[in-house]
Amino acid sequence: MSIKLLEGKNLTIVLLTMALMAVSIPLGMLIWALISNGLGLTQTGQIGDTIGGTAGALINGIGLLLVYSSFQAQIKANELQNQLMQDQKNDFDRQRQEFQETMDRQANESFFDLTLKIVERFSEAVERQQHLFLDVPSISYRILNDQRITSSERMGATKLIGQEEFITYQRQFFILTEFFNVISRRINDTILTGDQKLVLIDLLDVSYGALVKTAIIKYQQIFGVGVVEKHPDDMYYNLDRQDILLFQLRKDAETQAAFERIPYGNEE
Repeated sequence: MSIKLLEGKNLTIVLLTMALMAVSIPLGMLIWALISNGLGLTQTGQIGDTIGGTAGALINGIGLLLVYSSFQAQIKANELQNQLMQDQKNDFDRQRQEFQETMDRQANESFFDLTLKIVERFSEAVERQQHLFLDVPSISYRILNDQRITSSERMGATKLIGQEEFITYQRQFFILTEFFNVISRRINDTILTGDQKLVLIDLLDVSYGALVKTAIIKYQQIFGVGVVEKHPDDMYYNLDRQDILLFQLRKDAETQAAFERIPYGNEE
């Protein structure tokens, strides 16, 4: 008999059937023996043994089925308890994931907003110092060729641009590059999405990247491309490095944005 036949209503029917058989079969055997053989009560020992053996076997079978039934009920109870525990765990995991996604989203928005403000401040600083990018190439060329330039502050008198003045320009540019390096590290942070990074880089390109490229082109026009590429001065080298870094930032952000879908939670 398969296990499925001994579950639920089927098991109840089997138990009732066996109980009925445990009563009816011995009773029928007794009645048949008494009627067919005309035996008295003193002659029923062997018949009683037969009836007892038959009824005992049926009762033992009923007992085994009851034990089996109790085991099955316990197994189902355990399975139900395990399912309830698993459901509770799934609910907890879902709530924890939703909470983590909320925290991640808030951290992302806060980080992006702060980085955006830093970029805006940097753009303002670049605008105030844009003469560095426009004047340095020509000043560097004049220093190299020991040329005198007119100083409007001295009523037309000429003076030689000294290394100290040029170093002052370099120092101011160095401050801007350090500012830019701080921003680039923030943009590289994994907390930002690719699209957010591209927004920040677009702003940097408009305010900073355009002036860097202008200075590089002016250097190449004044000195010649071959000269500055083979023997760049410190200023040209730093400008070129900034241009490369900005290009790499954009390339990485575009790659991230291309493979990135929904950074936090589902589309719903």
